[in-house]
Amino acid sequence: AVADLMQDLGIEWFASDEAILGRSIGSVLSPSPGKIKGDRYRLYYPYRVNSGKGPAMVFRDHALSDLVGFDYHQHWEPRAAAKDFIAQLHSIRDHWEGEGVPLVTVILDGENCWEYYPNDGEEFLNTLYAALEEDPTIESVTVSEGIASRKCESIDRLSAGSWINGNFHIWIGEEADRKGWFLVEEARKTLVQAQTGGGIDKATLQKAWEEIYIAEGSDWYWWFGDTHSTEQIGHFDRMFRQHLIHVYELLGMRAPGELLLPIEKPKKQAAIRLESEFPSPPQIDGKESHYYEWKSAIEFEPAGQSGAMKSAEQSGVQRIYYGGDQENFYLRVDTEPGLTKREGENTWEVSVTNPASLRLRFSPEKDGYQAAKTEESKDANSSQAKWSNIER
Repeated sequence: AVADLMQDLGIEWFASDEAILGRSIGSVLSPSPGKIKGDRYRLYYPYRVNSGKGPAMVFRDHALSDLVGFDYHQHWEPRAAAKDFIAQLHSIRDHWEGEGVPLVTVILDGENCWEYYPNDGEEFLNTLYAALEEDPTIESVTVSEGIASRKCESIDRLSAGSWINGNFHIWIGEEADRKGWFLVEEARKTLVQAQTGGGIDKATLQKAWEEIYIAEGSDWYWWFGDTHSTEQIGHFDRMFRQHLIHVYELLGMRAPGELLLPIEKPKKQAAIRLESEFPSPPQIDGKESHYYEWKSAIEFEPAGQSGAMKSAEQSGVQRIYYGGDQENFYLRVDTEPGLTKREGENTWEVSVTNPASLRLRFSPEKDGYQAAKTEESKDANSSQAKWSNIER
């Protein structure tokens, strides 16, 4: 439906995240930067829905994009980061087994990343662009140029979702999100009725529409609800409602009483969610590679609990993250600093009961924790259960 709408509006192409492509074709795409495993080669083609004449689609390489947006400025010297980016492209080229030339799409999620780079990214960007231009095996193109030089692959269906976790939860998934959209809808309906009825000058209508457009901005809904938190939420809440109040004031009307009340309710202890799906699997390397790597996981903080989990806190557990995808279950345990220096044995076990009986044991070592599979049932499904150690 969205592709049809874009076609009607004359839009030639649009982009989304690799998670949307993965869901559209029913495949989990490997997240490893610069490597091609399984169906990942399908990420490097442009697409059209059912080979139609609608807009072309490209899907960004999530891992490469996040290296630039979130990782390089934290852990890399600018010139080394640029060199690594080129190496990632070379690896894609060297492992390419698809038809034609791969089209690697890099689109940043964090548009404000440059303020975190030394000199606002000047050295990194200059080095990167120079290396791209000097490399005879790499051609830098715009999306339009890349699509024009390739045949678009066909995709039967386009999965609904945004490029944040491949779904709409962050934008409409919580009560506060839906409350905000309801207030926008009511203000918009009122403005349309006033515009249709006449009697309001063009300049005033334009100002009212600008207020609506501001309230429709996605950043408000990023902060509404429990998914993200900020000490400024009360201020954001008031600003959001004030834009909608201005719509009514510009039309000479009294704003509904709902706009005088906060959208956000006082925070309570959040209930523990049991399920979470990773749009792109995290890398099992013992570190948080980028901001979004574990963002879609369930986050559990034992310090806020009592009983059995309280004993976990005393054992040095700060946070637990977990979630899964169509193939794997992922578990991350954050511990207190210096835990491995404690005297004596400190061992944790994770018991899995379904689809197979499996016990995983964690023991501290000088260079961190290693996980070992200690028991497995003779169940027919047990061969599907396995544990990946941290890659070093």
